[in-house]
Amino acid sequence: MRSISFRVENELPPKKDGGNSMWNKPTEARRLVALRHHALEALGSAPPFSQDIRLAVTVCVGSSNTKSTGDLDNFITGICDGLMQAHSQTTLHTLFSQYENTQTHPRNTVAIDDDSQIVEIHARKLVGNPEDVWYEVEISGD
Repeated sequence: MRSISFRVENELPPKKDGGNSMWNKPTEARRLVALRHHALEALGSAPPFSQDIRLAVTVCVGSSNTKSTGDLDNFITGICDGLMQAHSQTTLHTLFSQYENTQTHPRNTVAIDDDSQIVEIHARKLVGNPEDVWYEVEISGD
């Protein structure tokens, strides 16, 4: 079993919320790029996780924990989906065009081959000072 961990400062995780694709929303596209970049950096040359995957997530939302901030389950889903390859029929935001020939691009798997292989998730959402906006992700498995 191996593991990676990373922290993204001054940004919330991407949110998946219902029927509208997060891959085509400007705010979520920016968040997805940050997530994917940090995960790739932590992964180095290792392959994505493919089985018995465990995920630990801590999200600090700053001083505001309102409905618009985001539900913890929406953040978890955004992270899980954001670390996989986007579906081939998904419409992508124009921001992703500048990552066309990089591993960060949504048509590439980053850290999780298939989130159906996640067997355990630990998550928490913290409320802190206004400047405390960050999240940490730890992934382990094979």
